[in-house]
Amino acid sequence: MEKDELKREEKLVSDKTKYYTITEKGSEVLEEARAKAYELFKEIKD
Repeated sequence: MEKDELKREEKLVSDKTKYYTITEKGSEVLEEARAKAYELFKEIKD
């Protein structure tokens, strides 16, 4: 995974809490991956 797909922000809520926010590029990559996964699912189902 590329560094510019997720933005890391640490907040001290508990000892090991870290928050990640998806970037615009990460959102695009995720949408492409979902579409590919759906196509594979359709091939297996048929």
